[in-house]
Amino acid sequence: VPEGFPDRSSGQFELIPQDRPIIQRTFFEGAGMKAILVGFPGGISLAYDGNEGRPALVWTGPFFDAYNTWFTRAAPVEKPLGDEIYPFPDSGPSESFRGYRLDSEGNPTFLVQESGRELGDHFEVSDGQLVRTITWSSGEAPSVAHPEGVEVAIESGEGSLTCRYSWK
Repeated sequence: VPEGFPDRSSGQFELIPQDRPIIQRTFFEGAGMKAILVGFPGGISLAYDGNEGRPALVWTGPFFDAYNTWFTRAAPVEKPLGDEIYPFPDSGPSESFRGYRLDSEGNPTFLVQESGRELGDHFEVSDGQLVRTITWSSGEAPSVAHPEGVEVAIESGEGSLTCRYSWK
């Protein structure tokens, strides 16, 4: 390691969400080269594929080691630190990924345009569950893919669908 360059062996680059979610952009296995990672306090994490406009992975356990992303010139494709990884089925690309917004607690809402309407895909953690609320501007409810291997409880409302993902 060159003088003055951070030493990876210190472990000081593991991102550990404490009081609010951490958002990290990187290259990520299963979520592509425009991945948006979200680490929530409590050990639940999400990888969102910003190229295809869809959630790609959810996992439990440690979130992410940012050393390569921050300090490697040709950063490699990273992987989740957790052992329990649950992929979302590949539903194909959306028409247009429009970015994301953060609420006052730092939880993201991913914005997608589909069939001429706006969709919001909000994620947060509550009571040890990943809570996903999808909202749409008009028409019928969009088709929704859920991660494989998790329990799903669904509540529907007018213009919204709330999915609660839990683990055994």
